[in-house]
Amino acid sequence: MRLVTTEKDDKRLLEEGFSPSFLQSFHIVSEITRTDPARSRQLCLAILPEAERIHDPDVLADVKQCLGNACFMDADSLQAIGMLNEAADLYHEHHHPMEAGKALSMLGVIFMNQGNLAAAMEAYTREYMNVAAEDQPATLFTTNFHLAQVYEAGLQHEMAMDCLIRAEELLRDHPEIMMQTETIPMFIATYVISLLHEGRNEKAAYELEYSKDIMKSFPRFQKGPYDLVPWAWESCARNGKDKQEKLDAAAESCCRKDLNTGENMTIIASFARLLLEEEDWDNLHKVLHSMHDHLEGTDYYQYSLVESRCLQAYYRHNNRMDDYFREVDRYWKIDEKRTENEGRFAVLYMNMKHMLSKAAMENAMLEKTARLDELTGVANRHMLRDEGARMLAQAREQQIPLTVLMLDVDCFKQINDSLGHLNGDFCLKTIGEILQEYADETTLPARYGGDEFLLMSMEPLDTQAVYERTLAEFSVKVKEKLGIDATVSQGSVCRIPREADTLESFIMEADEGLYKAKRSGRGRACQVMQQ
Repeated sequence: MRLVTTEKDDKRLLEEGFSPSFLQSFHIVSEITRTDPARSRQLCLAILPEAERIHDPDVLADVKQCLGNACFMDADSLQAIGMLNEAADLYHEHHHPMEAGKALSMLGVIFMNQGNLAAAMEAYTREYMNVAAEDQPATLFTTNFHLAQVYEAGLQHEMAMDCLIRAEELLRDHPEIMMQTETIPMFIATYVISLLHEGRNEKAAYELEYSKDIMKSFPRFQKGPYDLVPWAWESCARNGKDKQEKLDAAAESCCRKDLNTGENMTIIASFARLLLEEEDWDNLHKVLHSMHDHLEGTDYYQYSLVESRCLQAYYRHNNRMDDYFREVDRYWKIDEKRTENEGRFAVLYMNMKHMLSKAAMENAMLEKTARLDELTGVANRHMLRDEGARMLAQAREQQIPLTVLMLDVDCFKQINDSLGHLNGDFCLKTIGEILQEYADETTLPARYGGDEFLLMSMEPLDTQAVYERTLAEFSVKVKEKLGIDATVSQGSVCRIPREADTLESFIMEADEGLYKAKRSGRGRACQVMQQ
């Protein structure tokens, strides 16, 4: 928020005709939005006519954004949408892209809570287009995370993972992001659960262990849903002996009375679905009761519908059919309200909508269709998706083995932290150069994400020989350049594709091998045996 704070700015506004009472209110409205949204809203409404009359675009945009945020906190989503849209347009028109991004980010949150994924996606896309050229890693990280949340809610897991991997790359390349945003715990939880949805259990477990120290930097999230629910998901995924213990702890975290409802409801609703899948009826009942208390009186219809669907299943399980039919009736009433509000929001949104410029749309298309990783020169995930699918289909049709090899740099974060990102980039470029030597019509090297690389081939590959050559060349070049001993780990799979196989299933098998190699000590290779 670009609120005026200096005496010089106050003097300018007084010269423009703003009253001293306006400035007094103007200075405090954003500070009390979270603690006293009703008063913040009252003050904003009182000074808005003066801001509109004098029409300093920056001041007017700030007042409208403050009012939009206060209305959102005060559960008036309709007015919040109008104010935030107007603020975003003013910021954009007067070349304040970062502030426009903040207003659009809040718009996306409102639409997500309502279950209006199309409008949320458009708001977050507009946010991305405003901030993409500003070279602000923390903002780009948050925007990619927001887009991932929409894709995940729409069950577009592959697209969500693409955004999460971009966010993870930003986080690894710019560790200062940790201190610049409080979305880190939410990102970690979403990333881990998305990995588990893909069946990448070893990777998810690795990220959870890695996140333990990170969570210490966010005390208000500790022992809360974003801290404990991912551990319950991971334990259920491996059917661990501690599964019930983890489910119980996560359920308790979801029932805390001090929760910020809007901040935690996404993960709580996700956990309720997990409890239903696990048929943990006692914990499900506790969590649903807490959800009902938190949601009552709000217009968070997306989460109310999840609560109602789970409650219907609970009543059926306990043969409480009268309660079941009453809940079905409540479900359709909630859905009717959701549809009605979605229509009202859509009309308002379309009337005020700020269309993306032609240049911005062209930039988005270029980003989407780019084929090579900019840093390393090997294929990126978009090219891997297309070419990998082609290679898989060809190998299946010809009944020849397909080899997928995954590797990454051991302790890459420590290299980045101790030697700097330019030297970290050197390590990544070195891996890319080594793998690029294998590239031909039947073999594709690619950067999968972060420091993870992939080599996919329809030709017979001696995976151990590939690893030994890669390790030797990499270690020598890094030693010469950086003066440190560095290693890589590798996982691989080689077999004839089955009918049910997908590109992701091959990658997951190689990825499991990679994390087995890392867990067994790093600096080694592990091939997943054919089943």
